[in-house]
Amino acid sequence: MEAHEGDTVTLRCNATRTIDIIQFVWEMPIKDYRIGQNITINDLTKADSGQYTCLTQHPSGSKRPVNVICLNVYGKIIFANKMHY
Repeated sequence: MEAHEGDTVTLRCNATRTIDIIQFVWEMPIKDYRIGQNITINDLTKADSGQYTCLTQHPSGSKRPVNVICLNVYGKIIFANKMHY
């Protein structure tokens, strides 16, 4: 997934079977984790780039990886006005 600094992205955990899932846990590059099937990250910076792994937590306490999203955050797009003489 690609985005630019300042953008907002929503990452979705695509679990097909949700009957025995207690919660969804996201492991993230710069923060420990977040809880929820979908997470939204606002005002992206380059530091938000990296691998995001969604895990499902089950009644036994076990966690299973569901999907991995690689997020690449690029610098802001800057448009320069051309001066006409």
